[in-house]
Amino acid sequence: HKRPNSRQESFVVTRPDDSLESLLAEAFSCLEHCFQHLDGDNIGMIMYPNFENQLALKGFHNHDALNLVWRHVDLNQSGSLDFSEFLSLMFLWAEVGSYENILQSPGAAELVKDAFVALQNNWIVYDNDKNRKFNYDELCQFMTEKLPSVMEFSKPIIDRCFPPTEVESGVQLSFPRFMHLLYCCFQEHPDRISSKKYITSGTIKHAIDRQRAGGTVGVES
Repeated sequence: HKRPNSRQESFVVTRPDDSLESLLAEAFSCLEHCFQHLDGDNIGMIMYPNFENQLALKGFHNHDALNLVWRHVDLNQSGSLDFSEFLSLMFLWAEVGSYENILQSPGAAELVKDAFVALQNNWIVYDNDKNRKFNYDELCQFMTEKLPSVMEFSKPIIDRCFPPTEVESGVQLSFPRFMHLLYCCFQEHPDRISSKKYITSGTIKHAIDRQRAGGTVGVES
């Protein structure tokens, strides 16, 4: 794709193929740009009132539905979303409205929708116990079989989030944390042009902070 030179410039979608890996790579780039556009103050957060106003400008006025999905992904109920929480919001948005309410072009909206539908379909297949969480083995099988070139560079990130004690005890990764872990794994691919600006929140930040504090590094601890 063509990367925008500024937050005002529209994201130009490129779809080399419809593989899950290609769809997610392009969708993550699109959502980076969208988040940057919504984060007008460049603080790494989007605020509820600003987001609500942006949606209203696009013709979305279902405030109750917005409030419900926002509260679901705003894990600390701060009234703001970091990028990892925003990814979860975008995944759930298909149940609330149209991606065209948020993204600047129909092509970008279609891309993100297709990427998340494909991700959901594969998640169901590899979530063996159907509890909407991945254990270590399920995650590695999914990554190895569906995203092999990403998995090649992702093992250190996955192992940081799943220390041996938690692998043995069967600790599992919830879907919101999985979304951000997946994004971080894509940033490690050498063909990926990325500032890695948004890997310092969510799942990976949680793991690093726990490690520095001398506690158990884990996905749900």
